[in-house]
Formats: sequence, C-alpha cells, structure tokens
Amino acid sequence: QQRLSQWPLRKQIIIMKFYNREKEVAELKRVQELAFTQNSRMIVVTGRRRIGKTSLIKEALKGTPTVYLFIGRKAESILVTDFVKIARETLSIFVPEGIPTFTNLMQYLFEVGKTRAFNIVIDEFQEFYNIRPDVFSDMQNLWDEYKQETKINLVISGSVYSLMQKIFTDHNEPLFGRADNILCLRAFKISVLKQIMEDLASGYSNDDLLALYTLTGGIPKYVELFCDNQALTIDKMYDFVFSENSLFIDEGRNLLITEFGKNYGTYFSILSEIANGHYTQGEIESALGGTAIGGYLSKLENVYNLITRERPIFAKPGTKKNVRYVIGDNFLNFWFKYIEQNRSYIELQKYNFEHNSSKNFIQAVWAKEYNIISETNLLLESLEKKGNILNPTLYNVIKGEALAIRAMCHFDLIRLFAKGNLAERREILTEPCIPYVTEYSKEITDQQTYEATLQLLHQDLNDALSYLKSDPLYTGTEERPEDYEDVTDNIFFNGTYYKGRETRLSYPAVLLLNAR
Repeated sequence: QQRLSQWPLRKQIIIMKFYNREKEVAELKRVQELAFTQNSRMIVVTGRRRIGKTSLIKEALKGTPTVYLFIGRKAESILVTDFVKIARETLSIFVPEGIPTFTNLMQYLFEVGKTRAFNIVIDEFQEFYNIRPDVFSDMQNLWDEYKQETKINLVISGSVYSLMQKIFTDHNEPLFGRADNILCLRAFKISVLKQIMEDLASGYSNDDLLALYTLTGGIPKYVELFCDNQALTIDKMYDFVFSENSLFIDEGRNLLITEFGKNYGTYFSILSEIANGHYTQGEIESALGGTAIGGYLSKLENVYNLITRERPIFAKPGTKKNVRYVIGDNFLNFWFKYIEQNRSYIELQKYNFEHNSSKNFIQAVWAKEYNIISETNLLLESLEKKGNILNPTLYNVIKGEALAIRAMCHFDLIRLFAKGNLAERREILTEPCIPYVTEYSKEITDQQTYEATLQLLHQDLNDALSYLKSDPLYTGTEERPEDYEDVTDNIFFNGTYYKGRETRLSYPAVLLLNAR
C-alpha cells in the first residue's frame, strides 16, 4: 500500500505505482460514498508507524475535496491557525480568523457540511492526549449533534496503536462506538514483495527476496526506501541498512518511544531479551534481575500487539506451562537482533570512536583481555606452588596452554591498541607499548618499549612450545616417559575436560600463533 518508484534506469523515468490494499481502498471509497450521498460517516485507520496510513488515505480519497489536518505536538492555538488556512484554501470558503480552539473549528466545518460534501482527515489524532484531552469529549458531542444532518466523510488515523484502540474501542471513552469501521493495516505479505521485486528488479534471486522481507518486515515505508535507492540486491540492502545516517539504525528505538513514551525502558528490555533468545517469562525475569514482568507481557501482547505467545502443539488451551513469547513485528525482531545488539560495531564502522557505545565497547575489550591475562597469571602462580600434585604430562600441557593464552591476549592488545608496521618503522621500537603483565597483582604494570614487549611475547610463546611437547598432537622426536601412552589415553582421550585437542591451544596452534 505504497507508491513505489519504478524504473528502467536507461531512460531515467520514474513511474509511481500503488501496491496492495485493494480491500482497504474499496472500503474507504464505500464509506465515502455513503457519507456523500446519505449522511456523515466516521472511519478509523490505525497501524504502526511507516505502515502507509497516509498514503492509503490519499490514494482512496484522491479527486475529492479533502481537508487534511495533521496533529503535531504544538500549542492548540498554533494548530488551529494553520488549519484555518488549510480549510480556506481546500474548500475555497471563508473561514474567519481568530477561531480559538480545535473544537470551534470542527463545529464551523460541520456547519459547512450541511450544504456540501467533503472529506476531513485528522492524522495522528491520538496526539490530543498531549495537547488537550477534552477534544475527545468535544468530538463526541459534535458528532452526535451533526452526523445525521451533514455529508462529511471523517477519516481519523493514528500511529500509536494502543492509544487509538483505547480511544475508539474502550467503552469508557467518549468516542466508543462512534466509528463506522476501524481499519488496522498490516505489513506486506511475501506475495506483494515478490510482485514489487518482479516490477523493479527482474532477475532477482530468492536470497534477494528473503533479504527484503527480513530487513523490512514487509513495512511499506522501508520497502519504499530500498526501491527509491535502487538497493534491491542482498548486498546493496545490507550496505544501505548499515550506512552512515541510515534511518534503520535508530528506527526501533524511535518506534518504541512513540508507542510507550519516555517510560519505555522496561518494555525495551523485555523485547531485547526475547530477541536474545529468552522466550519464557521465567527466563526473561531472570535476565532482568528478577523483575516481575507479567503485567508488561500482557500489555505487549494484548494492548500494543507487539508479541505473541506460543504453546506446544499438544498443550491444553489456557495453560501457562511452556508458554514462549516471540516478537510479532518482523522488523523489530530484526532490529533488536542485528542492529541494537551490534550498535557498538556499527558505530566503530563509522569510525565514530567518541560515541558512547564505541567508548564502552573499546573499554570492554581492553578490560576483558587484561582480565583473562590476570586469571592466567593466577593459574601459572598456582601451578608453581601446587603443580607437583599433577602428573608431569598434564602439568606441562596446562602450563604450555596458559603461557600461550597470555601471549595471545597481549598480541591482540598490541594489534588493537598499539602502532603497526614495525618492520618499516624501526624508530617506534623505542617508544612505550602496552603493559605486558606477567604477575598476578593489584599493582599497575609499567609500560615497556615495543622492543621489550615483543621480547616478552616471544619468550612466552617459546616457553609454551617447549612445555607443549607433552601435547599428544606434538609429532616431534622428543623422548617421552614410559607411561606417556597410558597417561594421555586416560587424561586426554577418556577424560571429559581435555577431549578435542584440535580445538584448543595445542602445539600446532601455538606454532601458527608464533608465525603470526
């Protein structure tokens, strides 16, 4: 339900085509016909942001006089001043200056509706909760008074699904029961995306189609962005999504702030945990530190329509046992899994090292590496003190791996945080490098020169290789104890901890590390 650019590129011609929503367009036109020929009608169009409500309404009402009123977060007096100009220009009628309130303006337009037929579209109607909530009661009174004697097609739309549902379906609300119909727009189905790809990217692959569905969730505005930017192959789509200043980077957060307001934190955390693989209420509560979330889950499912619950196929209806929650909005599911979870990488990709997420990521890498080094040093000290309780073969392998781990972590830190290309910049060897920590201590280790640091690194690797000659994967000619075969069979092949030497820092792995 969106006008999407259609080309061939050679002619640089842009053709606008409206996809899908045939039933919704027909319903809007049917209600309009009744309003224009009998008496006023009210129809409500809801759906999440970017779903194409405005495009649908404009498509259905094109060619007929339409007063379009967008409710932005402004003072009511400023909105009314703007709306007076719009009504005057659209209907070519006199509308006096100085109308004080939205209610007064609507009453004036209803009076005009006694003698002529036209549409009134009120977009983002729920914003009156923030401007003047009394408007809802005023609209009820006006509608009840003027509906039968006017010919106005009143179309009301809004992007905050929960509030729009409350305004028109909660029996305690003044506009309950006033709408003649409520249309809730959903995302494009795969069949529609396939039609778009056939029109705009003939020769597309199944992977391209799958990527379009995965990245957009079928949301028309997102599909339109890909089409307008001619990004309809999988590589171009990913480049576009993660490009600098991409709309997609903050879109999920903006959607939730719009829906939940500034107190979105708990809802955001719950959705993040579901996307992270914590599907049951117990798993989510545990991940959130024991916070009770039953009420939040209920609202996410029944009010905000963002999650759905799944039960085992043979579970009894209504049972809460083994209930799993999943995010129903495909785009939000993708956004939480692959954008929000990787925000640090995205900021680093932009070389935005001053961004908070980049700083936190960099600090976490530094701290994690040195934490591993510290624990490794503790292990090495313990081996020196109590290593005699171990079989010599096992002692050698553990100590060899530990030395290699210490060397590898320092090597990573040098690659990430120190200067490179030392072979062609020998003068750097006398400059300070990273701290090379070889003792388990709370004291801060001083930086040494690049030359001294690299010597310590090579010393650890050489010592590791010497000890790892006891590794079963070592194939040299070194003589081994008489009981070596029995020991290795018992420790490495039958034991649970040291199975799979190929996946550990074995002798061959340390040789390769040393080569790097």
